[in-house]
Amino acid sequence: MMEILFVVAIIGVLMLVTIPNFINMRKSTIVKGGMRQFTSDLRAARQRAVTASSLVRVSFLSGNRLYYVLESTNDGTNWSLIGSQNPRYLPENVYLQNSTGTSEFLDSVNDGGLGTLPGILFERN
Repeated sequence: MMEILFVVAIIGVLMLVTIPNFINMRKSTIVKGGMRQFTSDLRAARQRAVTASSLVRVSFLSGNRLYYVLESTNDGTNWSLIGSQNPRYLPENVYLQNSTGTSEFLDSVNDGGLGTLPGILFERN
């Protein structure tokens, strides 16, 4: 009987130590995965601008987790969404901010459909 209590106590101590580490590891993995996806989307947008000889931009809603990938083949007059995953989402609790710490970005483009959204523009050269 004493041995069983001792084993249960050891298991309880191990769980107290390992469960918080697993929770932190899971959160870290989610954020890292989301940032990898966002970086991949930026690289793909840049590559598409060069290979398709078009303008490609990644636009996002200020203070939000949503972002869009758009393309224009007529020098920015009309924009169309690229791919089937629009809008795309950053992981929970991850937001894009400028260097002043606010969610306001000065560069923005009005595409008519989504309105004026700040974004990153990739040109064909």
